[in-house]
Amino acid sequence: MTTLIKNARLFTRKGLVPGDVCLTPQGLAAPAAADATIDVAGAILAPGLVDVHIHGSFDVDCLDGGDSVATMAAGLPRFGVTGFLPSLAAAPLPTMTAAMVAACEYMSAPNPMAAKVYGVHLEGPFFNPARAGAQPHEALRLPNLADYQAIVGEHEKHVKKISLSCELPGGIDFARELAARGVAVSLAHTEATAEQAHEIFGAGVRHFTHCFNAAGAMFNRAPGPAIAALNDARITLEMICDNVHLHRDLMKVMLCCAADRIVGITDAMMAAGTGREGEFMLAGQKVYVKDGAARLDSESLAGSVATLDFVTQNLMKLGLSQYDALACTASRPRTTHGLPGGFVEPGAPADVVLFDDDLRVLATYIDGREVYKS
Repeated sequence: MTTLIKNARLFTRKGLVPGDVCLTPQGLAAPAAADATIDVAGAILAPGLVDVHIHGSFDVDCLDGGDSVATMAAGLPRFGVTGFLPSLAAAPLPTMTAAMVAACEYMSAPNPMAAKVYGVHLEGPFFNPARAGAQPHEALRLPNLADYQAIVGEHEKHVKKISLSCELPGGIDFARELAARGVAVSLAHTEATAEQAHEIFGAGVRHFTHCFNAAGAMFNRAPGPAIAALNDARITLEMICDNVHLHRDLMKVMLCCAADRIVGITDAMMAAGTGREGEFMLAGQKVYVKDGAARLDSESLAGSVATLDFVTQNLMKLGLSQYDALACTASRPRTTHGLPGGFVEPGAPADVVLFDDDLRVLATYIDGREVYKS
């Protein structure tokens, strides 16, 4: 089935441009006669949101294996998400391996009406214990190819991203090797100094995981790794824009300095999308959700309960235009992680979302089919 979307504001390389576009199973096409025509009366049509850092939602955690990724994929289009990277936190190697296998099995036979799984993000286990955050200390390891290979097995082609503490012994060589294999390497949970961070970025690391969270502190003569990343035009910066992880003033500084390098993420855990508070789990640990925050017994933050449409709306509330907010969650996650699409133009995937002026989701399309309508 083909659908002609009329009178939209299209998310293009030149901004939000009034126009029409045809949705087909093969992708977006120039306006033409179609099976159905929808006049959207000026609504924004943008690429679907992509969450490159999400551990769970809808009462499941990616580490659970089984149908957890399928459950997430089926529910996320409601929040405008048409693609994501299931993110595996640190856990015993057999648990991570089983979760990796389960995610790849889903990718081999996906639900065509669900958000697409573009690959797996390994957020662990190669982290500095001093900046573990909610990562379980007993599961952390020094960077090494043997443990990495044990986790990914024959599925390395599906590892889209890995987050690690590159300052650990062997970390820079490990990062350089994975970058050469085509994996997006991201500095994370790090005690690196600014000087070490610059060396790490010089080795091919091009991303910073949840910038300013679980990272070395900032001082006037020791600015730390996040400031080094902010000052390096090559580095993409993940931002958890949930009004919990980062102070509003810090988020504004990040946007003032590097709005064109921000990728909005949720870092969501299994409570996201449920609307409930109470006790949940993350990486085998009890997490307590109250007042929009997820915390361990230690009071350490343990992921978020945000959804990516909420993150996008928050970015606009911080002062970004509609276009620039969507760039952070719909376009840039694709262009910086080697994923298809990024703009509404002929030949791009027909994985698109209609938004109102406040960036609330009106409808979600995957391969040209409507999979959600508000």
